[in-house]
Amino acid sequence: MAGIGGVLRDCNGKVKCLFSIPIGIKDSNEAEFIAVVKAVELTFSREDMFGRSVMVESVSANMVHWVLTPPGNRLWYYQELFILAS
Repeated sequence: MAGIGGVLRDCNGKVKCLFSIPIGIKDSNEAEFIAVVKAVELTFSREDMFGRSVMVESVSANMVHWVLTPPGNRLWYYQELFILAS
């Protein structure tokens, strides 16, 4: 069983939200991507974050590479996740 978690902070480093969610059986790459998607969803669901810039940090080099890769060149296995995230 996998789980995801994260911390949302404002531009001054003040914690705005913590989250920890079980996601079932996933590999580490999928879990990293789901965590980023959830963090972005939570950020934009907060009224105090509306219209603000967002910086995403991750320790997963794979996840960062996939996000920066043009859509046609992404790994097919994770394409559904990218569709859900957009």
